[in-house]
Amino acid sequence: MDIDALMEGYDAAVGRLVDAGAQVLLFTGFDAGSSKVFGTMRGRTAIYNEQVRWIADRHGAALVDYWRFHEFQDWRMWDVDRMHMSPLGHATMANRVLELLEHEGLAEVPDAVPLPKLSRVEQLRANAAWTREYAWPWVVRRVTGRSSGDGLSPKYPAPVRL
Repeated sequence: MDIDALMEGYDAAVGRLVDAGAQVLLFTGFDAGSSKVFGTMRGRTAIYNEQVRWIADRHGAALVDYWRFHEFQDWRMWDVDRMHMSPLGHATMANRVLELLEHEGLAEVPDAVPLPKLSRVEQLRANAAWTREYAWPWVVRRVTGRSSGDGLSPKYPAPVRL
């Protein structure tokens, strides 16, 4: 996929939203540099992020700079699939967004439970199980052009006001 062409379309879409009077909120991508699997995409994500920052500046959009949220390097912020945020991660992100939007009241943040201490063998077993249950199916979906969201209905089918 041509990142420059993708971002040209993104810029045009953000411009149309702003011109229509919408308050636009953009997110950069996460810095997955510490991940042996997703860290390979770090350079491409950094290029994408610079384009998102430029588009936000150009159109006066609010920017949630996820790349710079170092608390998300903590594995407790991630769910068992290691790809999506945990309840702690979602609440933390919600509070970052609410603070940026200067919204009164924050989301309740669940307690951060200690990570289990695993032996090397237990770590290898956990990584093998993760590869089998989550990583491999993710790769297959990408190669076949499918999404884990195919066939799902939207949680909020209509716009929701804060």
